[in-house]
Amino acid sequence: AEINKDFKTNTYVLKVTLKTKVTKGTKNFTNFITGWIDNSKIGDGDQDHPCVPTKDNPCDKNPHGTSHFATLKITKVNDAKEGKGKKVLKGAKFAVYSIKNDSTNLDGVTTQNLATTTDPVKTGTNDDQLTIETGDDGTASVDLFISNDDKTTSKKYCLVETEAPAGFKKDETPHCYAVETETSTNVSATKPVADANSKEIVNAQATELDKILGNLPMTGARGLVILTVCGIVGIAGTLFYIVMKRRKEQEQE
Repeated sequence: AEINKDFKTNTYVLKVTLKTKVTKGTKNFTNFITGWIDNSKIGDGDQDHPCVPTKDNPCDKNPHGTSHFATLKITKVNDAKEGKGKKVLKGAKFAVYSIKNDSTNLDGVTTQNLATTTDPVKTGTNDDQLTIETGDDGTASVDLFISNDDKTTSKKYCLVETEAPAGFKKDETPHCYAVETETSTNVSATKPVADANSKEIVNAQATELDKILGNLPMTGARGLVILTVCGIVGIAGTLFYIVMKRRKEQEQE
């Protein structure tokens, strides 16, 4: 950015990046900055008695910004219908991604374009990607950043399953959602997650072939097994056709 013309020679610009940790479940917090150069304080902040914004005193003389977060909650279930064996699933692991462009449709993110349409959400610890895992109740929750302003109402995120519950087929399709800002109208003490931010993800039961393929590395071994199975099916189909054709010929004789 262009430096203000009022800045003269011997003017220094100090840029500081501060990584902050807050208690889990904190949805909104405001930073008020007090700066020091050598022994001289800059800014209007009071480090011992920081300004608390009120209606009469908004503390707007301090450089500040308010960040908003919202909780996304997912419930992992099997593909049975309600009352007919439907149950929650423990042990499903997901990697969390944010959609780069807000104009991207939720169904426009695929396995093939995931790398170009999204960014991995980082934990802030060793730059690792944020992951979540469903517990005994089949649910997992994560607090996600929405915006630094009061006008943005949602932000788009995707979950990609990295490990399926035992006995179930891994679903590698990105599950994308517009996570909505939390307000006094959509959350409360008895309903901590907005209805729009509570989602259900279904897992299909794994077949024996799925289990075999799932244990193979993503190399030619998997393709070899698939080709072998297809070959066996093809041979069986051909033999069946020959047997049926000969039987029909014998009946006609």
